[in-house]
Amino acid sequence: MKFRQHDVAVAQAEEVAIMEAADAKFPHVSDEWNAECQLLRLQRIAEHGLMDCYEGYDDGDFQGDFGSGWYSCEGCDALRQIVMVLDDPRLPGIMKTIRERDGFDLHGELAETYLEFARDI
Repeated sequence: MKFRQHDVAVAQAEEVAIMEAADAKFPHVSDEWNAECQLLRLQRIAEHGLMDCYEGYDDGDFQGDFGSGWYSCEGCDALRQIVMVLDDPRLPGIMKTIRERDGFDLHGELAETYLEFARDI
């Protein structure tokens, strides 16, 4: 598994850059915007590795931090956002990198997250 050093200032700057990139493409806090942010977060992990403040993808803190990116409020629908991520043409390359390098089944995790949200409806 590839890790990179957790630096709070770097992490905050990356999150701002992700939101600004999503803002440039979609209305703020829309399903499209939230899905874009999640994809960009995953792309960052694929490119640079998981921050070393997490023990791995199954770490409760990572699950909480990444999972909090799915929104079902303010007119947003987390299920729609997950489908948008699953359908995005960038996802297969991201999944391949993470699976080959880290041995993590991102597609399975996203599918399970979808089912968890669907059960709550």
